Amino acid sequence: KKSLKEEKALKKMHMLQRLEERRDQKARHLKSTHDAQLKSAEQDFLKEKLALKVMKARKAEVRVLKATLEQGIVAPSEIGLAIEKAFEMRHGAEFMSLLVQQSEEQSSALKKEL
Repeated sequence: KKSLKEEKALKKMHMLQRLEERRDQKARHLKSTHDAQLKSAEQDFLKEKLALKVMKARKAEVRVLKATLEQGIVAPSEIGLAIEKAFEMRHGAEFMSLLVQQSEEQSSALKKEL
């Protein structure tokens, strides 16, 4: 009788351990899913923020170039050069932003692999 009770106790203990392992596995899965959703939302927010920043920069460029022309700061014959410089500056900023974004994506991909 003792061995039967011991066997039942062992089975019960193993069953409880399996249930606990399953709960832990589900909790880890939910946490990783939640983390992935948070990261995706954060990336979407950063993309929107970058788009807004680019839009504001373009509007500022237009205002500066318009004011430059209206106030005669730059000669009309050199306005093409001023526009070219403005585009160069924007291109440089956008290029750096893309490099940063690419580096972050590569870093996160490496982290997932590890």
